[in-house]
Amino acid sequence: MFKKGTLTIWFDSGDVQLVLYRKDREQKLLYSGSIDRLLRGSVLEENKSRIDNVAIVFPDDWISRSFFPFRSPKKKYIKPFILRQIKKLTDQDDQLAHYHYYFLSDKSDEEKGLYVYYLTRKDCLPAIRHIDSLGFNISLITTPGLLWGEKLKGLFKKKGIENAALLIHSDDRSYLFMYHRKSFVFSRGFDFSDYSQEEDTFQSLIFETNQSFIYFTQRYKSEVELLALIDTTSSEEFVTGLKEHIGKEIFLINTASARQCSDNSEYDFANSNFQYWKYFCERDFLNATNVPNLLPENELKNICYSCFERAGVVVGTVLLLIFMLQAGWMQFQYRSLLKHMEAVTRPIESDMNSTLNKWSDAANAIIEKATQPSISNLLSEIGSIDIPFLQLNLLEVDLYSNRGLKVSGILKTEDTRAFRKGIELLMNKLATIMPPGTKIGWDDVTFQRDFQDGKKMCFRFEIRTEI
Repeated sequence: MFKKGTLTIWFDSGDVQLVLYRKDREQKLLYSGSIDRLLRGSVLEENKSRIDNVAIVFPDDWISRSFFPFRSPKKKYIKPFILRQIKKLTDQDDQLAHYHYYFLSDKSDEEKGLYVYYLTRKDCLPAIRHIDSLGFNISLITTPGLLWGEKLKGLFKKKGIENAALLIHSDDRSYLFMYHRKSFVFSRGFDFSDYSQEEDTFQSLIFETNQSFIYFTQRYKSEVELLALIDTTSSEEFVTGLKEHIGKEIFLINTASARQCSDNSEYDFANSNFQYWKYFCERDFLNATNVPNLLPENELKNICYSCFERAGVVVGTVLLLIFMLQAGWMQFQYRSLLKHMEAVTRPIESDMNSTLNKWSDAANAIIEKATQPSISNLLSEIGSIDIPFLQLNLLEVDLYSNRGLKVSGILKTEDTRAFRKGIELLMNKLATIMPPGTKIGWDDVTFQRDFQDGKKMCFRFEIRTEI
């Protein structure tokens, strides 16, 4: 039985594969079929309880890479500049243009500017919107070429090179990824299923690879320094022949080390035509701020903030534990002192007991008062919460018997995504107001669609939680 993990959605022309990765290096193929069937089906919703976050991997030819001369390093100028340039080059709508990743040129012999990767296929948007509408946390949008670039960083550093190619070879299909100055520039796929002879397959691969190297030299005015090879056929003859005909240094990467995963897949790889997802593990998709990520900047910030929020919860828990240990120690010291006083003052036991009981009651009252939040302060802080389109209708607080909080209201929006973000913002703000240890999550929320004043669509909600 799989615990929660990272779901990666690998697109390939009209097909798509859903692969669930776990931290213990397990992987499971949940779905392999057409994109249309995925968008119409329920496979995503059926596996929602097993998924922490989602990484989307589009084909390399669904993105473009461009260089834009630009001298200012200030981010507030970069974003609007990139959006204007992308719209000039394509007929994309405003939403698709936001899905891009850039880095600044940092070489002394280069013109100052921006290298930008951006989506160019409009059919990316329906898939992204469908996944987002189901409530999944999309943390990464990237391509195989960008992912392999991260894996090859150690090789670039070890060999002291900047221009390289990665070839993944199998019997019927191969993939070639090209990198200029350590950055991905383009990839190609070679289909050999029509060839019946191994010699024909080999000659075709040699020709296509050399043509790619020639194009690379003409386009980037530099030579490929090294060819990294992952040979799934484990053929020594193939490697030897490749060295003779390519004319480049070849760095052979062992298939097992390339995968960095154990053979725990529940799916037979031989049944899949698109297999190089098996070379990745969950950690390759978790660091969404370092891997080249086409996710819009505002959504990427939300992911970063959520990391700080989780850290805040951990710190709060530790502080609460320290407080409880201190309270336990104080209680132990108090009981020891009480026993000593009873032994010393036995002749006046009745009077002393009466006095100590009063002290004990007073101490308990003080402790209870210290751990109980002020109702007036609580109401004031909740009443000051300001969230767009949010209207609070009812607030109930019980600090004595059930120690509960009930908040109900209306979020004046028709957008499901805006509603979800509004409620999450409200829960985060309530959590900062509540006493330490109070937890508020989606399990505490009930809601329904409604019409406000009989006209506009809205969401009515209610949050109940224990304090």
